[in-house]
Amino acid sequence: MCAQWDKSKCDQIKLPKILERLKSTVRHNSDGSISFGIGDSIFDDCLSMIRNCILLSDEIEDRGPHGFIFSALSITCQTGDLTADRLMSEVRNAERKYLRKPIVKYSLLTHISLGSSIPVKCVRVQGHVATIYPHMPRRFRLSQHEAEDEERWYRNRARPSRWKYIVISTKGRTPFAAGRKAIDQLELLISLWNLTLNSGVRSSRSSGYGYNRPVNKIICGPTYFIFSQGGGESKDVWWHDPEYIEPISPFNDSGKWKIVEENRKWFMKQIHKSSYTIDICNALSRYNSALNPSSRDNQFLKLWSTLELLTHTARNKYDVTIRRASFIWKDPNYHYQILNNLRYLRNAAVHESSDITDGELSVYQLKRYVEQLLFFHIRNCTRHKSMSESVEMLDLPAEMPAIRKKLSLLKRAVRFRS
Repeated sequence: MCAQWDKSKCDQIKLPKILERLKSTVRHNSDGSISFGIGDSIFDDCLSMIRNCILLSDEIEDRGPHGFIFSALSITCQTGDLTADRLMSEVRNAERKYLRKPIVKYSLLTHISLGSSIPVKCVRVQGHVATIYPHMPRRFRLSQHEAEDEERWYRNRARPSRWKYIVISTKGRTPFAAGRKAIDQLELLISLWNLTLNSGVRSSRSSGYGYNRPVNKIICGPTYFIFSQGGGESKDVWWHDPEYIEPISPFNDSGKWKIVEENRKWFMKQIHKSSYTIDICNALSRYNSALNPSSRDNQFLKLWSTLELLTHTARNKYDVTIRRASFIWKDPNYHYQILNNLRYLRNAAVHESSDITDGELSVYQLKRYVEQLLFFHIRNCTRHKSMSESVEMLDLPAEMPAIRKKLSLLKRAVRFRS
């Protein structure tokens, strides 16, 4: 599929008027560049709306803010013929040019909070190979530019100490695209480890780490670098975690590690056999991201978003979300009340900018429901064709007499239709 307009979104934002507004502000400079009469921010405003209206080929990995939609819009503005047809023509030209680029192998390198007692060396995750080293491999070296940038970034931050390094194989048409793909796979891998380590853990109510204490035992970062797969100098493409403050203690419990790895392998086996692998992987990544270092309010809101994904209720009312989430518990009425209270906290945080009451406790409460839904989907994902089909059971009555009555009615309906 080549690029095309999403007609419903174009109608919503009134695309012709947006393009006309942008065109009226374009100024052609003597050096051939362009500027905007009321400031360059209008270009960013329009770019954001236009990008949201364009459906790209599924093969496009690089969808960042400086991708080819940015270039196509700049070129179209320079021509003076700023129409939807001309812009789409430029986008398709850029798309074809991008897809002609060769797919190149790269490696992503970062820290991971595993200690010296953890024996893991090499792990496969969805076709990618993650290799863990006690020290930075000698074949990788930062370019002078990136080394200086990293040094400035760490100036007022503590570097991870006693952490290992992880290198994950990846590939893409650009270093940026390859890096984003590797980070997604790394997030999935770590989420599978943390799901076992976090499950059943209750709030300690301690303030040892203060505002940004993470729930996850294993995290990566805070800096990420891209290299050619064989090593050498970095590609001047790197990321950093903006919420990083200080490193956590490395995970060193070798006694638990055997169970953690066994569970990861079983989780991955189930997910690979699923018909809705992408949805489960997305939920796992959201779960893991929510429990990384961040404010408790952010952690809570990200967990609630994950709860909506797992109950397939992003567009439903909240009573459907909490009814489905409470169904899998032995005492659903009790858990419904807990979830209902968490819903009030979520709404107050979103609509009234209120802080989450007793933030750490609330995060750990909500975490428990997200984890049980993840386990529900991983166990049952091979039995259903989609996440929406999987959660249909959660709409059934929770009490056994009501379930038996519904079953009896269904059997009668089968006989009647037969």
